[in-house]
Amino acid sequence: MSRKALIFWSLLAMLVICAAFGFSTVYSVNRVVRSLGSVSMDGDEVFTDSGNLAILEIKDVIDDPDETLREIEELEEKSSVKAVVLRISSPGGAVGPTQEIFDALLRLKTHKKLVCSFGDVAASGGYYIAAACEKIFSNAGTLTGSIGVIMHFMNLKDLYAWAKVQSYIIKSGKYKDIGSEARAMTDEERALLQEMMDDVHGQFKDAVATGRKLDRAVVDRYADGRIFSGTQAKILGFVDEIGGEYAAIKYAGTLAGISGEPQVIRKDHNRKKLREFFQSRSETGSLQALAQTILPKIQEFQIRAGVPYFLPAYMLKSGGR
Repeated sequence: MSRKALIFWSLLAMLVICAAFGFSTVYSVNRVVRSLGSVSMDGDEVFTDSGNLAILEIKDVIDDPDETLREIEELEEKSSVKAVVLRISSPGGAVGPTQEIFDALLRLKTHKKLVCSFGDVAASGGYYIAAACEKIFSNAGTLTGSIGVIMHFMNLKDLYAWAKVQSYIIKSGKYKDIGSEARAMTDEERALLQEMMDDVHGQFKDAVATGRKLDRAVVDRYADGRIFSGTQAKILGFVDEIGGEYAAIKYAGTLAGISGEPQVIRKDHNRKKLREFFQSRSETGSLQALAQTILPKIQEFQIRAGVPYFLPAYMLKSGGR
């Protein structure tokens, strides 16, 4: 065989091998994509396994309730799920989203047994939503409580003057620029905001007193923003038992009449990323697609001036979680 023929047949063999390998890879990727099917995409199931007890997690700062509300709605519709353990590791968050989740949990409680388990912190808004549960389990050292409301403003008038910056506001209402950073707040404006905050604080205390079946006078006494350890909270009646997630699962299973060990399901955090990764590799194979689907997106929570929060004060100082 001539040298040219040898080179030709060698190149042809390499092309056939590469083509076969490529076909095999795409086929395998597509099989994985199909196996992931309809799970973990927006609007699809996030509790992908079958079980009779679900763990619903509330983590970090509560700012956007949409994902949690979708998960609660899904659990409502899962007839196989008899009980839900609400696992909270959150210092709280914005008032509106917290109340939306609280109301959704009250609806969920009419269909499922609902028990709460505290992680490292379940304070302020994190404690607010826990009040929807039938029973609260806390670790001895969990930071909880902080029953209060906070709103943050800044007065940059002197800084503006130093920088020779002038601010102009056109308004059509006496209080329309309340909280403006370009000037000091008046006593009348401060009293107006305080009245509003007291009203929201009262809503918080009502939710705790009703949910925990506590005398309102007891709630009033300790609802001054102070934090408790899990042990202190139990003594005061703000939690029921000292115990971790496993203890909460066992209790919820018994409460729901589940015989034997509950079959626990959790939100599938990774399958959406995995599916998108395989789709990107099978469709484009680009490193850019890989980076977009696998690398985590870090979103820093920022306190918004003039928005009331169920948060401890240290969260305002740090600017986030």
